[in-house]
Amino acid sequence: MLLKGEKLPNNRLNDGMIRKFMLEGIDEISIVKVDPYTMIKEHGHEEGVWEVWVFPEKRQVCICTEGNTHQLENDSFDVVTILAIKGSEHYTYTELNNFFSLLGYRVFKGLMTITD
Repeated sequence: MLLKGEKLPNNRLNDGMIRKFMLEGIDEISIVKVDPYTMIKEHGHEEGVWEVWVFPEKRQVCICTEGNTHQLENDSFDVVTILAIKGSEHYTYTELNNFFSLLGYRVFKGLMTITD
């Protein structure tokens, strides 16, 4: 379940509290390298599948929920590395947005453009 906070047992901590939040239903995690001035064209995914592109360097995330489309434009001079996460657990855009916002990411829907 998304954003289910879980407190780690006290015997694993020296002090304080650690809370763990997780995404369930992840089917694939890929590292994707996109050449300069290259585009992943607009597309969707089969029924029951969502995908999130995470671009750590710019702290950006592009979310594509079931039934929607997304695309990525690398409009920069550099090869861009993103983490692509696909899953089959049903999440709304709002739930995924809340999850990645907790990590301090700016969230986009549909189109993500990387520039210099």
